[in-house]
Amino acid sequence: DGVFKTKLNAQICLAYAYGDGKVISCENAINAVSELFHGVPINSYFSFEIDSMPVLTDAIGGVDLTALETIGNFTEGEQVHLNSSNVESYLRSRRFDIIDASSLRQKRQMQFIQEYIKLAVDKTKSDITTPLNIYNTMKDYMVTNIGANKVTFLAGTYLTSGVDTAGITTLQGQTKMGETYVEFYPDEAAKLDLFIKTYYTKVTE
Repeated sequence: DGVFKTKLNAQICLAYAYGDGKVISCENAINAVSELFHGVPINSYFSFEIDSMPVLTDAIGGVDLTALETIGNFTEGEQVHLNSSNVESYLRSRRFDIIDASSLRQKRQMQFIQEYIKLAVDKTKSDITTPLNIYNTMKDYMVTNIGANKVTFLAGTYLTSGVDTAGITTLQGQTKMGETYVEFYPDEAAKLDLFIKTYYTKVTE
């Protein structure tokens, strides 16, 4: 009903689950992440269901990468071309015999994001409409407060920045088995250090 009731100390992904699957879920998620990082404002969000990954992948002609682990039909170390037929399996599958299976899956997902961005950057250099084409392809599958104009602006800024990676950072911390699920607890000192290095510039006189 939109009325604040209480706070829970739980998996951060649950912030999205306690919403409507659309805008409210996204706002819940950015508020939770903002609180985790000492109130830093988060102005934009982009969300889509994982079952739309085949559409996103084919929008760029597929993604080539090296399998990080042996799972499903994938073998660690093999070269793989991900497309609409197999990308969801690579990103979604997880093992159930080890405690850090979720983190291993997350590494595959981050790997895919990095490779996707590299490929998108290369294609954009030869065809500036690439980001907008991807945006329009995903329009019916996503929830975002980022408009097409801002996507085009951000793409141009990214190309001229000289950055060639997605800038993904992994928090340090401890993974352990909770009462029901595997739980991750960030290292507070390392998190604060990361926060300061990311959002503050040291001034010397």
